[in-house]
Amino acid sequence: MLQLRVAMHCPQELSMFWWSCSMLSVESPLFLAELTTQTIPQISKFQFDHLVLLAWASATLSPGSDCLAAIQDEISARMLQNGTSFGCQVLLDAVHAVVWSCTFAGQLGNSLRLAALELAQTTGRAMDSSASKSSVQDLADKIVLQPSMKTGERLEPHIILNLPDRVVVFKPPGWE
Repeated sequence: MLQLRVAMHCPQELSMFWWSCSMLSVESPLFLAELTTQTIPQISKFQFDHLVLLAWASATLSPGSDCLAAIQDEISARMLQNGTSFGCQVLLDAVHAVVWSCTFAGQLGNSLRLAALELAQTTGRAMDSSASKSSVQDLADKIVLQPSMKTGERLEPHIILNLPDRVVVFKPPGWE
């Protein structure tokens, strides 16, 4: 603990300290307090992946600590700075992980929850609009129907179009 107090550690080292302590189930309030003292002033320097490690470690080690609140504030600030536009996968992954870890700890703040909800809705709308660019006619042109069956033969349901995001199944009339 003396070495932790004497030297200032970079965000990557701090996140690894937190993660290691979490994996080892360290139960030292003094050590965690010292770690928190060094971590919070540098929170804006953490990369997204290190914030995620820090969030999970903090959620498991000291769920009521100031660290989770600082992480949520930082993620919210970055969302405001980058906007909630669709496209920054690293931001989306980090927000998801931080929301999940804070919820796990029972410490998810309302401002991050609302910001994450807005980001999820914006992302969903963007994904929907890009997926709907293929028109129904384009899909209809791709469908290959089976040749007509002889009278009296029974048709079975079958897949007539298999796309990456959906499947079209033919269900003949009267099939149960």
